[in-house]
Amino acid sequence: MEVKMPVKEIMTRDVVTIDIKNDVLHLAQKMLVYDVGSVIVTDKKQPVIHTTVGKVSQNTKELEENVTAVFNALDKKQILKAYIKSTMSPSIKLTV
Repeated sequence: MEVKMPVKEIMTRDVVTIDIKNDVLHLAQKMLVYDVGSVIVTDKKQPVIHTTVGKVSQNTKELEENVTAVFNALDKKQILKAYIKSTMSPSIKLTV
């Protein structure tokens, strides 16, 4: 059963964030101090999303469909920039 609930009812007002340039130790310490199970990673005060959209073995059409699905799941107006890359490869900037 799907239930719709405003985000403000399930999130705390004091959302814990950490800059992307911090190391994992700093992140873990912050999580302990604030007693939280997750934090929002930010870059220049903007949230950062890293997600898997496929494998190198997939064809271009499948990868394009997966990237489009991610974009459609988010508010495109809030996406400032997007890149795609495989492990240990340079990134390619996508047009948003």
